[in-house]
Amino acid sequence: MPTASRAESITLTAQSLSTVCDLSDQILPIARHWQAEKLHLDAIYTGYLASAEQIGDVCAFFDMLGGENTMIFVDPAMADNGKLYPAFDLAFVEEMKKLCAGADYLL
Repeated sequence: MPTASRAESITLTAQSLSTVCDLSDQILPIARHWQAEKLHLDAIYTGYLASAEQIGDVCAFFDMLGGENTMIFVDPAMADNGKLYPAFDLAFVEEMKKLCAGADYLL
């Protein structure tokens, strides 16, 4: 009976190991559900946002769930060493300014 041995090469990259799941379309449905449940948040924190649309949704999230006693923290992650990340343009920066205006603390 013939037999064969075959070695396969596997190359792993950061992208092949990524477990990112874009839930952008869930931001507002989740906010509406939590609002209906009368959930009170002590704080809201945002970090990297990938698009101007996400920023708009997070602004709406703040409006829906950010109460008088809710602390809002925004990390406007969009640049390193004064240089915008390649995915962003000045229009994105303008939207981020709106988000930052609603924050109690900028990180």
